[in-house]
Amino acid sequence: MSDVNAADLTQQTVETAGRWRRAARDAPAEASATRLARVVRDAEGLEFTAAFVDGVVLVDDHAVAARRLDQLSRAMPDSLPWHLRAAVSTGGGFGPLAPRAVMPVARRAFRRLVEHPVADHTPDTLGAHVRPPAILYTSDAADDRCLAFIPVV
Repeated sequence: MSDVNAADLTQQTVETAGRWRRAARDAPAEASATRLARVVRDAEGLEFTAAFVDGVVLVDDHAVAARRLDQLSRAMPDSLPWHLRAAVSTGGGFGPLAPRAVMPVARRAFRRLVEHPVADHTPDTLGAHVRPPAILYTSDAADDRCLAFIPVV
C-alpha cells in the first residue's frame, strides 16, 4: 500500500494549478496565442482546428490532405480570422489540383498560426516541449511522430 494521502495529494494539486494559473495570468500573451484562443473558444472553431490538424497537418499523403482541406474550406467557423478564411478557401480550392505544391504551404501557414503551442517531435522528446498549464492533444502519424496541440484558453 502507498503512504500517499488522497486529501494531501488533492490539496497539492490544487495549489500547483493555482501557481500555474497565476504565472500564466502575469505572462504576456503572444499574438499567435491570442489568435488561436479566439478560434478554439468557439466550439466550431475547436472542432475545425482539430479536424485540420488530424486531416491536413498530420496526413503524409498530399492528395488525401488536399481533399480534406477542400472539405474543411466549405464549412469554416466564423471565429476564424478573415485572412485565414481566405487562405483555407484558396488552399481548399487549389489543393486538389496541385496537392504537392499547396499542402506544404498550407501546413506552414497553420503552424505559424499555432507556433507557440505546437511541437512536432518523437514521443521521447515531446515532454521537453510541453510546459504546464496545457491541454495536450496528441495524434500519432505513420512515421511515429506526434503533434502536440496545446490550446491556451
